[in-house]
Amino acid sequence: MRFALDPNTPGRRIVVASWIGLGAVVAATVPFALGVSAFEYVVAAVCGVSFIIGFLVWIVAFGRALQRTTHGDDIAVSNWVFLAGSAPTAVRQQLLGVALLTLGITVATTAANPFVWLANLLPLALSALWGARHGTFPPRREAPRTTRGARRGRPSQ
Repeated sequence: MRFALDPNTPGRRIVVASWIGLGAVVAATVPFALGVSAFEYVVAAVCGVSFIIGFLVWIVAFGRALQRTTHGDDIAVSNWVFLAGSAPTAVRQQLLGVALLTLGITVATTAANPFVWLANLLPLALSALWGARHGTFPPRREAPRTTRGARRGRPSQ
């Protein structure tokens, strides 16, 4: 995985935000999982805030993806959220890498505190935001027009 992004990469701040989110989750969950009981409420707070921010980012990303769809972009979940073919390789690797690292942290520490699962939304929401704002999508193809009767399963007249 390439850690350095070109300064001219679109959406660079979104990628940086995903790394900051991962850092916050690691800083809160790992000490608690290792037995530092003083972090119990910190884990709940960090993961809860991560979930709330992720939810809000997801709404913004969904709205932007809807807007782009209505303007003619052919957007699917695979290229919107998972950036398949819609993002530069370095961006895709970093955003999905952060999502996988967050998932790994949550799997490893969920026995200590089940709130850590809430942290999984933020990296996927940031990936969706990057895709909605900066992704490149093909134009939507027009569906073939049918007659009114043919749509209902009847032959057209």
